[in-house]
Amino acid sequence: MRNDRIAFYLLLVLLPVQCIDPYEPEWKDSENLLVIEGTITNAPGPYTVKISTTPGLESSLQKPLEGASVVLSEQGGTQEFLEEIAPGTYSTSVAGIQGVVGHSYKISVTTPDGQAYESSYETILPPEPIDTVYAVVESRSDPKYAYDLQGYQFYLETTIQNEGNAYFLWKLTETYKLNSDLLIPYYYAGHIYPFPDPDSLFTCYKTTEIQDILAFDASRLEIPRIQGYPLRYVDTEGRDLYLRYSLLTRQYSISKEAYVFWNNIQKQNTGFGALYTTQPFQIRGNMVNIQDPGEAVLGYFMAAGYTEKRIFVDPPSGVAFHFSICTIGDFEIQYMQTLPRTWPSRWPIYLSTSPEGILGVPAPICVDCRLRGASLERPDFWVD
Repeated sequence: MRNDRIAFYLLLVLLPVQCIDPYEPEWKDSENLLVIEGTITNAPGPYTVKISTTPGLESSLQKPLEGASVVLSEQGGTQEFLEEIAPGTYSTSVAGIQGVVGHSYKISVTTPDGQAYESSYETILPPEPIDTVYAVVESRSDPKYAYDLQGYQFYLETTIQNEGNAYFLWKLTETYKLNSDLLIPYYYAGHIYPFPDPDSLFTCYKTTEIQDILAFDASRLEIPRIQGYPLRYVDTEGRDLYLRYSLLTRQYSISKEAYVFWNNIQKQNTGFGALYTTQPFQIRGNMVNIQDPGEAVLGYFMAAGYTEKRIFVDPPSGVAFHFSICTIGDFEIQYMQTLPRTWPSRWPIYLSTSPEGILGVPAPICVDCRLRGASLERPDFWVD
């Protein structure tokens, strides 16, 4: 496996030189740029299209565009008007268009001010099953730390079974289980009362869409197999790996045009080359203003063969974690004396105990796992 991984890294270095022409920015910065993003796959719908505006290339702020008309069309087939289910988010119905491998699709958008936009047709390529996603305990050096980071490096392997598939995109979602540091045996609401369910705010699950862009050109592989592709590194500086961690990998078989788009986005985000580290640039997708083809339009409508794989991992053995853990100390114990002066609007105030059984007032985040951006609801897919 080690030799395969080394060969894979060498291939990553060589492929951009051999396969991708240098990207030349075509537009200058402007105001109120339109951003249109959407995907249709062979997986069951509904499918969504997101439309927003951004004040300029250097701004990451996007404002949802409401009140647009969005149509998803199958070439030589049916079409469907999408419903706006949230500001700037438009969706097909549950019983609406179903993506079919080998069929081609486009979207048409009319904005509230009457401007008409259209994508090129994109064809859904055959999906490729993911052979495996696996985790390896690895160390990383980082100048911000006096010690080497430790954690899991996640890798992917896929055998390419369909001759026409040469370009891939991966998107990741992580979910992990976390606990509060302290239970809630008591609470204060004018008086001290026993808390009816001390561990009711103890266990949560946190899900995050990973923003990394992972695009790959497999057209020059001598053997049609992607081996040891590095998906994500998760270290032990946080709580992610402390109890149980799950990674969902979504794999898209995409067109060369879609690959070029996502690869350029990837270069911009990772600072690839001098151009991408010194100035922002605009990357043209497949959306165009019908009345004004020269207008700058951001985003991409993509059709793709889709498959996914989820894995679970337990904490890496023999590896130290470095996040802080709440305790009940002198400060928390002394804070108990201030409770009679608190306003009722702050009640209930959760209390916990020191190892010696002395009551104290912990920070809310120490006893309520929801305050770490997590949810008490256990995901349907979760397996302990």
